Amino acid sequence: MTPNPTRARLRRADLDAIVQVLTAKGLKVHTRKGTRIDVYKPDNREYICGFTWHKGTKTSPSRWTFDIALADIFSQRDLRSALTELQRVQDLRTQAEVAWSEYLESKSENRWSAYLSFIAAIFTRAPVPREGD
Repeated sequence: MTPNPTRARLRRADLDAIVQVLTAKGLKVHTRKGTRIDVYKPDNREYICGFTWHKGTKTSPSRWTFDIALADIFSQRDLRSALTELQRVQDLRTQAEVAWSEYLESKSENRWSAYLSFIAAIFTRAPVPREGD
């Protein structure tokens, strides 16, 4: 399989590249200690998303995490909806981590597609795929 640069792992040193992409889109960006990027709307400085660098451990590789201001919470019902969404995303993240590990063991197109299916489900707000679905 030919190496694909879009599959290259992001490193801590890629902070400047991430910032460049965000500022090129007209967003306001603030960095902290080389491990955190906060992104704001340019017109009113409302927080919209962030990236945080996490050092690897024995069980988890070094990585950037992405958080997004998905919705404002005004009521108990909003809070319940947020907790449901949190659980959905956490379930998908667990499955994506497994799929990424499997991809690293044997870099095949099928394993790459399996990994992408979980990432896509996170961003499209799709339900958690289950075995046999």
